[in-house]
Amino acid sequence: MKIVSLLINEDVARAERNFDQATSDNIVDLCGEYLAVLSEYRKHLMSLPQIPEVNFVEQSSLGRTLAEQSRMAVLAAIGVTETAQELVEALLRSLTEVNASGAVETFNRLGYNGSNNWELHDDTLHAGDASGSAIAADEAVETAKRLRREAYVNDRITFLHSSDPDRSAVPA
Repeated sequence: MKIVSLLINEDVARAERNFDQATSDNIVDLCGEYLAVLSEYRKHLMSLPQIPEVNFVEQSSLGRTLAEQSRMAVLAAIGVTETAQELVEALLRSLTEVNASGAVETFNRLGYNGSNNWELHDDTLHAGDASGSAIAADEAVETAKRLRREAYVNDRITFLHSSDPDRSAVPA
């Protein structure tokens, strides 16, 4: 069936497999590649209703039913693609757009250096425990980015915000 081959895209499947097998060293690049493939696939899907095999008008009831099912399959594939794209974009933002406050959140959530009571004072993060650990904000931000990449790759822990799409649906 031609409609099935139009909806199943090998480039998307390959990009998703690569993304699923990412390491903390390449997850950011693979997010970008996956987003590019998803975007191209979405454009392809959006053009499908113009294809006569999908947008044909048939006199028979069976033909109309098949045409409607084809349109619904295309719309469902577009919806799934848009959702995946939104989730990967949110994940990419969470891995790359980290500030000092985000570093505090990351350190506390992951118990960095054995403390979950990190605080930001001036341009330094301080562990609020007896260890007296401190780290400059710039270094903390880079460390937090690395920790977030490792947490996602190893344990699928995300640092999405409430404005991001459904947090439970991030690709695994």
